[in-house]
Amino acid sequence: MVKLNTPRLAIVPLSVEQLLLFIENKTEELGKQLDVTAKWQIQPELRQIFCRLYPEILKNPDNYLWYSHWQIILPTEKAMVGGFLFKGIPDSQGMVEIGYGIDEPYRNRGYMTETLKTMVSWALTQGNVRSVSAKTEMGNEASQKVLEKAGFAPVGREESLYCYAIAKKPR
Repeated sequence: MVKLNTPRLAIVPLSVEQLLLFIENKTEELGKQLDVTAKWQIQPELRQIFCRLYPEILKNPDNYLWYSHWQIILPTEKAMVGGFLFKGIPDSQGMVEIGYGIDEPYRNRGYMTETLKTMVSWALTQGNVRSVSAKTEMGNEASQKVLEKAGFAPVGREESLYCYAIAKKPR
């Protein structure tokens, strides 16, 4: 099982079975499996995303890391503090899009910047990834700052979204 660690966090992708528990809001059971306290309910928008990604995991079990939800865990509190996801396998250009969120009580502590740096670094070491992209709402200045602190650069706009990207450095 893949598990990424930062100085303060553990970032763990949910297994296929754990993702189903997440989608079904079986937080207590999921918390027991991850040895953390789980006090959340999945947001409807996030549930929709994972209901769309879940069949892809079943069709592509070898690529489940690109479809699963990665839990951000604060080991000192044994708490799930946020989540991260890749929105599918890298495209033909080697680009993969990400999404992320941090629970309100854990914002403004640098956890998401730490997570993004770790996840981008991991993704860019995968042979088929050349760049990582993210989109954020124009009014979400906190998310824009996190992306910039993590090394992303603005690359354009789509309707009410700013688009950011970070590419693998040439050797």
